[in-house]
Amino acid sequence: MTRPIDLLRQGRKEELWQMCCGFIHLSREQFMAIQKRLLLEQIELLKNCELGRKVMRGAMPETVEEFREQVPLTTYGDYLPELVEKREDVLPAKPAIWVHTTGRPFEYSIKEVPLSERFLCEFERAAGGVGLLASCNPRGDFPVKEHMKALPAIGSPKYGSGIVGYMVQQALGCDF
Repeated sequence: MTRPIDLLRQGRKEELWQMCCGFIHLSREQFMAIQKRLLLEQIELLKNCELGRKVMRGAMPETVEEFREQVPLTTYGDYLPELVEKREDVLPAKPAIWVHTTGRPFEYSIKEVPLSERFLCEFERAAGGVGLLASCNPRGDFPVKEHMKALPAIGSPKYGSGIVGYMVQQALGCDF
């Protein structure tokens, strides 16, 4: 699969823009169709793993409408203790990385969040879009080049806030 950094290295700026920022020009209907497809993919993944069956409380929805009707809203607490214990055996896919964010006092000190390889591939494109949009002038006119120096004010990649900067770095080859 072609990565943003590959297109940047090859000087294929228009393709890079389309890969990372093409969503800007989607119609509402196109955007919603993509969101529906992605949600249905996630529902299928959840139906086939222990943690998914737990939070869906036995429901096996086939459509977005059935999911909305049958599956209650959840909080992080509904995914305990599995996520805090980093139980990979109950997840739909083995995490490529675990990141953590702030927890709740007296309940759990941090929230552990598993990120799959597939998620990271998609997120790399989104992070590339963040970098391009942060540096562009008119559409497609951006000064980004590999090894461009940047001084970020972000945390380590093991934190939810830091993973964004790390993924921008991966997508566009910035040097922090």
